[in-house]
Amino acid sequence: MGRHRCAGIARRRVLIGMALALGLPSVVFAVTDVATNRDELRLISDAPDAPMTAGELSETARLADRRTLVTGDRFSAMAAADGRYPATGWHIRGEMGGFWTPPIKLLDGIWFGTDGSWLGPATRTTSAWGHVRSELPTRDGVRASRVDFAPDGIRAGLVGLTFTAERPRQLALTVDAHSELMSAYPWGETTPSQSTVNLRDTGSFADGALVFRDVGTPPGPNAVRHDWAALVASTLHPTGGLLGPDFRGPQSPAVICPASGPGTPAPPAWCDDSAYGRGTGAKLR
Repeated sequence: MGRHRCAGIARRRVLIGMALALGLPSVVFAVTDVATNRDELRLISDAPDAPMTAGELSETARLADRRTLVTGDRFSAMAAADGRYPATGWHIRGEMGGFWTPPIKLLDGIWFGTDGSWLGPATRTTSAWGHVRSELPTRDGVRASRVDFAPDGIRAGLVGLTFTAERPRQLALTVDAHSELMSAYPWGETTPSQSTVNLRDTGSFADGALVFRDVGTPPGPNAVRHDWAALVASTLHPTGGLLGPDFRGPQSPAVICPASGPGTPAPPAWCDDSAYGRGTGAKLR
């Protein structure tokens, strides 16, 4: 993501989109549909400043222990209420959170930073109609907020960031994303197990965006070849980026939950990923 100088009222909104494509040719179209539909983006633009209304629920206590869920009819995102992405769930131990377009998972999580420091953890999270809004700590005179939104009808989600300051400021904005292209079934303890069928993801840059892919035929009888891709892009043009196995924001290096099943150890109180994971990471500047 790019380096941008805020101007006018010293306010800047940035939109981050993520989408699934079954093969690369449709990736760009999915993101274009999201990024240019002003009616669907209006909720993101308006929500961070709106007062709490009927149908909203705000929390400030024990946010790391609470969960937020944003859903559309083809996309969902689950995180801790403080903005982190702990390993969640038990059907595939630790893999049921993050970003999903059923029956495929896309990402373990996405994390944002400014000027070399990670944003968050959130101080207040509000669940509202169609979105979740998070207030982030003010740093160096810059107030930040985040809205997560899942528009209906497309396999894509949006994260809107709003930065507000008393005077124009320049921020170096970064985003980490960690993929996990994985089917919702089989589970961790079925036969075959997810540990057998989940293939290794790869990452690349294409047209200023991160592209993660999972391509191949899982081992075993009756397995079918697939070509899955997840794309992460921004309304700002990136100035550079990095690829690597980690890139989980403040959750790097990851604490890994063991696989489930008889004779396996109990997981620790907090994990960032699981032994079923075969994802990879990347960063945009």
